Amino acid sequence: MQVLGTLFYVNWLRSSISRPVIYSPHFEISPALLTWISNNVRFANHVNEDPIAFLRKFDLICSTISYVGIPSEAIKLVLIPFMLGGKEKMWLEAFPPDTITTCNDFVQLLLRLVLLKTKQCITETLDKRGKDSRQS
Repeated sequence: MQVLGTLFYVNWLRSSISRPVIYSPHFEISPALLTWISNNVRFANHVNEDPIAFLRKFDLICSTISYVGIPSEAIKLVLIPFMLGGKEKMWLEAFPPDTITTCNDFVQLLLRLVLLKTKQCITETLDKRGKDSRQS
């Protein structure tokens, strides 16, 4: 019975990004814009990908999008899921609901992810070099 209760508890369906309250009955981001962002402003945390350049590009693009009465922070929060690819999208979805309430929250978490991946790559490289030198 516990499993059934968990299945019907819809809180786990909510996004890790807290959706801002938008008081505009006509607010809509066009599907074409979402597709363009998904195809052109995607961060996948590849080894040679610069997270700072990505964040600057995202900020620049978001600064060109405006809707009357809608704060730019709200637009950015809505667009964040569309700019992540692959494992990073799964990473974002793994956080509990409403973990990210500001763009700064997202930036801090993303940079922490990049630093952890960088540390892991360095550790793996050092371990491999250590094994190679012992075998020689």
